Amino acid sequence: MFGPLDPTGKMPNLPGLLAEASRLHSGMKCRLPNDSPFKGGTHDVFKLEFADSTQWALRICRDAHDWPAELRAVKTLQHIKRHHPRILVPTVHGTKHPVWFMDWIEGAPLSRWDLQIPIRARQGFLEDLAEFLLLLWSTPAPALPYPTPVVPYSKWLTHTVDRQLNRTLRGESRWGDAMEYLIMRSMIPYYSVAVDEYNTIGIAHGDLNTHNIMVDRDLRLSGVIDWDWLYLGPLPSVIHHPWFMADIPGWKNDWVQEGQNFEQDREYLEGVIRNKEKERKLDSSISTLLHGSKDRMFFQAAISMPGIHEQFVETHCARTDANMAIANQQLQAVLTVHPEWEKHAGVQRIRAMMKEV
Repeated sequence: MFGPLDPTGKMPNLPGLLAEASRLHSGMKCRLPNDSPFKGGTHDVFKLEFADSTQWALRICRDAHDWPAELRAVKTLQHIKRHHPRILVPTVHGTKHPVWFMDWIEGAPLSRWDLQIPIRARQGFLEDLAEFLLLLWSTPAPALPYPTPVVPYSKWLTHTVDRQLNRTLRGESRWGDAMEYLIMRSMIPYYSVAVDEYNTIGIAHGDLNTHNIMVDRDLRLSGVIDWDWLYLGPLPSVIHHPWFMADIPGWKNDWVQEGQNFEQDREYLEGVIRNKEKERKLDSSISTLLHGSKDRMFFQAAISMPGIHEQFVETHCARTDANMAIANQQLQAVLTVHPEWEKHAGVQRIRAMMKEV
């Protein structure tokens, strides 16, 4: 019987993996050209070659507890591929806990993005990226066993902030402070009022950085990998510039010199998407949301990413008398919705701080 791990439960059962891959590929014999995997942050990846020269990747999840999320990602990728067969994401041919059997994406990680790359090469890449993003963001949400995303965007943000707020009130968060989240909670209307009308649910890669984007020698896009952070949400929560050109405080690419903000690249990407929408007689929702996404992305990322959170709080969440009063109002509002939080020690701590103001 096939088992993806050896009897210790730690090392991959390579003969078993080869047998399963062969079964999935019409019985074709296969081999591993290298017994050593490529190691990512959470996965080991082996390259697999079949007798007909087809190449697959065996992607092995190191943490078994992540497997339910992995399966949701697999099903979503398969859903995307069914709707857009030519989109540059790997085809997943099968799974067996804790392994994905999927296409091998040729090329190398983009890794570096800066103004030292010639403009024509940057534009050629951005044209490929625009096609990928337009296909991804126009894919209808799958009917999967995901929690139903909250809409509109204002409610989605409230739900997301409150989840982090609850952790800080319970003392379970390794970073961040409840007072900061209460002040941020008051800002939700500012970031959502102009985009709450966009209620369509979209798909986000969730970690579109240079290491997850594969390119060829000419810097043309060959594929997007590592969908671990994939999520569904209302379009304003999904449509943002990729990290490496977003110019978000608290996030910086390797090799980027001071003063490089990539505004020209963002404008070019938006323009290509806008032209594609017109050519295909699509509405302009995607290009419109992308154009106005920078501030929204800063706020949204500050909810859950510590470095960006620190930058956002330093800029926007000073503990002035006015902000402390706002935090008190938000505390009362959130306890009205979640009265069971009243027992959290963090609530009493904040109330004590309020009395000192």
